[in-house]
Amino acid sequence: MNTDMLTQFEGGNARLQFPAREYNMQGAFPAGIMVSGRDILAAPIALCADFSGKEGTWHTQSGHIYAQSEQEVRYSVRTGTENIMLNARVCAEPDGLLWVDFAIVPFGRWRGGLENIAPRLTGLRLDIPLKREVAALYHYWPNEDDGIVQVHNVHNSGTIPPNGLCLPFKPCVWLGCEEAGLAAYIETDEQIEVADRDSVWQVALESDTAILTLRLLDGMPRAWQGREDCWGDPLMPITFSIGLQATPIKPYRVPQQFDRCFHTEASHMYAMDEQQMDDHFAQLAELGVKWRTLHEDWSDIQNYGQPPDEKHLRALTDAAHRHGIKVMTYFGYEMSSLVSDWFEKANTCLIHRAHGTWAGGWQRMPWQRAFMVCYQSDYSQVQLARIAHAMDTYGIDGVYVDNAYIPWGCANAAHGCGYVDSNGNRQVTFPLRALRAHLKQLHALVHARGGIVEAHQSGCVIPMLLSFADSCFDGEQIQHEFAEDAARYAMEGTIRSEFTGRPVGVPMQFLQIAPDYAQGSGLMLLFNVLSKPYNGKELERVQQASAIWRTLDAFGTDNAAFVPYWKGAPVTADAPQALCSVWEKEGKALAVAVNLGTAPVNCMLSGYNQQQPVHLPPLAPVFVEFRIA
Repeated sequence: MNTDMLTQFEGGNARLQFPAREYNMQGAFPAGIMVSGRDILAAPIALCADFSGKEGTWHTQSGHIYAQSEQEVRYSVRTGTENIMLNARVCAEPDGLLWVDFAIVPFGRWRGGLENIAPRLTGLRLDIPLKREVAALYHYWPNEDDGIVQVHNVHNSGTIPPNGLCLPFKPCVWLGCEEAGLAAYIETDEQIEVADRDSVWQVALESDTAILTLRLLDGMPRAWQGREDCWGDPLMPITFSIGLQATPIKPYRVPQQFDRCFHTEASHMYAMDEQQMDDHFAQLAELGVKWRTLHEDWSDIQNYGQPPDEKHLRALTDAAHRHGIKVMTYFGYEMSSLVSDWFEKANTCLIHRAHGTWAGGWQRMPWQRAFMVCYQSDYSQVQLARIAHAMDTYGIDGVYVDNAYIPWGCANAAHGCGYVDSNGNRQVTFPLRALRAHLKQLHALVHARGGIVEAHQSGCVIPMLLSFADSCFDGEQIQHEFAEDAARYAMEGTIRSEFTGRPVGVPMQFLQIAPDYAQGSGLMLLFNVLSKPYNGKELERVQQASAIWRTLDAFGTDNAAFVPYWKGAPVTADAPQALCSVWEKEGKALAVAVNLGTAPVNCMLSGYNQQQPVHLPPLAPVFVEFRIA
C-alpha cells in the first residue's frame, strides 16, 4: 500500500504517486501520466469548453485538500472560463484509479445581487491525447446495449483501425498496449447531449498521437436554453463523473502452478464415498492439478453457498487437502427463486432492464429460476456473508466469481440505478463504483481467510474492477464459434487486448469448453496464455492440459523471457499458416509452433542458426527446443 499518494499539491495542481505510475495533475485532470518511467500522454488531458466556435481558456485554478490517507486522496479544484466556472472533486485510490466529479456552473457579476446573465457555453468535450506508440490496442464494454445479453463476438477488442473508432456511449473504454495504457470510465449518459448518439466516444489517429475524445455537449445544455441565470431562480449545474486509470494496475505475474485448475460440475462428486474421493484427488495430484473448482451445482440453490450435504463437502475438501489440492467453489451474480428471502428482496435487489423486465432467468434443477442481481443493492452484504460462511464452515480455499466483475446496466430505481430521460423513458446506468466497493470487500474477506478470488468476466476487462481479482479467465462468449473455427479468432490484436491479462496486469486463462482441447490450448500458447480445462466428468482434458504443463515446467517457462511471434520471435516456420513464439532461458529456447490452417502440414522451423523439421496438425501446440549460442 502506498502511504504517500499525494506527494505535491499547490494551487490545485498535484502529483500523485502509485506503484509504477505517476500522475502529474494540472487542475482536475492529468497533464502527464508516467508508466514505468515514460509519459504515455502526448499532451495534457483537456476539458475543452466551446463558446460559439471559440475554445475557452481556463483561468488560474485553486484547490483544497479534503482527505489524505493510505486508502484515498481527495481534493477540490475550482477554475473558470468565459462566463462559466468549474468546481471539481478529485479522488485517487492506491491502484491508480482517479475519479473526477465536476460541475459546470454559470456565473456573472455581483452588484448587490447577481445580475441576470445568459450562459454562452455551446459545447464540451474531454480530449485524452495518448502517444501513438502506446495506443495500439483497444477494449470497450459492453459490446452491445446494456451488456446483459451476451453477444457472441469479440469486436469490442482489437487493434485500433487506421481510421480510428467511433462508438456510442460506453461506461468503459481502454486504449494501450501490454506495457502501458489508459482506461476511461463513466457510469451514465444522463447529462450527455450530443447530436449523434453513435459518436459519444471517438478515437482519432494522427502521426504520433491517438486522441480519445469523450463528447459531452454539442451545444447549449437543454436545461439552460432560453433562460438567464439569476438569484432565486438559478440555472442548475451540469454535472459529470469521469474515471481515469493508467494500466497495468499491478505487475503481471506469469501463470504458475497456482493457476492449474480442473473445473467441472460437482454433483457427481457428491455420489463418491471417501475412498473414491481420495482416489480422485490422488489422480488429479499426479496430473499436476493444484486447484479443483466446483461449479454452480455444489449448492442446490443457485448462488446460495450451501451444499445439500455439508459433511460430504467437508470430507471432499479434506480429501483434496491431503493431496495438496485446494478447493474453489462457485459464486455468481444471481438470486434464485428458491432463496428464503426471495419475496422480500427480489424487487429491490434485482437488475431491471430499461423496458422494465428482470434480467437473466437461468433455469436449473432442482426447480428454480435465477435472475441477475445488482451490487448497488444490499444484496452485496448478503453475498459477502454467504461467502464468509462457506469458507469458514467447509474448508474452501477460494471463490470462483462468475460474471460478478461485470457492471451490468441497471434501471432499478429501488436501489438508485437508472434515470428518466427527456422523453420520459427510463434508461440504465452502470454501477461501476458500487460494484468496485463490493469487490473490494470481497477481496479483503477472502484474503483474510488465506484464500484467492478468481473472476470470470468474459468480454469485459475493466481494470478498476480487476484490481480486486487474483486471476481471471475469459472466452465463454465465443466457445461455440471457437469450436467450429478456432483460426477465425487468431486475431492478434483481439487476443492481446482482451485474453492475455498483460494490459491489465492480472493473470488470465482461456476458458476451454470446445470439444477439442487443442483448439484452445495451441492458439493461446502463442500468447503465453494457458487454457483452463473445463467441463465433463472425465479426465481427458486435464490429461491433455497436464502434458502441456509438464513440458512448460521441464523447460522452466515461469522464469523465462517470452518473445511472441508479433515481436519478432527468433524461430519461424516456412509454412505461411504456422506461427511460432519462444521462451528463452539460460542458453536454450523453447518454441511453440501452431498451425492455424485446417489441414496438417510438414514444415521446417528455423532459428538460432538451426533448423528442425516438424509435423503440425491443425491448431495443436508442438514444442521444439533450440540451443542459444
